[in-house]
Amino acid sequence: MKINFPRVPVLVLMLTFLTGCVSSGYKAGSAYKPADDWSSCSAKGGLALGLPAAAFDLATGGVALVAGALMSGVACAVADDGMAVMQFGLDSSTLSQEQMEFLDKMAKDVKPDMVVDVTGHACDLGEESYNQTLSLKRAKAVKDYLKKKGVPDSQIRMSGKGELAPKVTNSSESNRSMNRRAEVRVIKK
Repeated sequence: MKINFPRVPVLVLMLTFLTGCVSSGYKAGSAYKPADDWSSCSAKGGLALGLPAAAFDLATGGVALVAGALMSGVACAVADDGMAVMQFGLDSSTLSQEQMEFLDKMAKDVKPDMVVDVTGHACDLGEESYNQTLSLKRAKAVKDYLKKKGVPDSQIRMSGKGELAPKVTNSSESNRSMNRRAEVRVIKK
């Protein structure tokens, strides 16, 4: 007996793969989720594929729900890589109140078998050597705050890349503002 499954366009699969990833991960500016918000991401992906398929057939909808949840969960894990992004103002290395609250929660989740990797960045305005120093100040601000909250110095790695690793091209002020950042990753030793 041959079972005919409905054909799902590649576009729908791609959208499902990416569903939910925008709001997942360690983003200072949104609520901190210790588990990278996989559950929310997976639920969104499952519903995006499962509900339309359920309209066709309940059994197909169930399979599509599970497939969508798995695909979205994996997509979010790959896209976010457990990274927090701390944005800074022009020529600033000062953490905002929201960023400090975020780091408070993150510090509580750091276990002895984990390392916090902090990398500072800058936009291309100013001299390259100045931007290198500024990127280190941004990384140090995060490191110092985490130390103050109880994360041992031996579990925090810090580096600065200056203007050499922009997230986006420095072609406009809005792009430059995205490059004024510190990236924070919590990884297993």
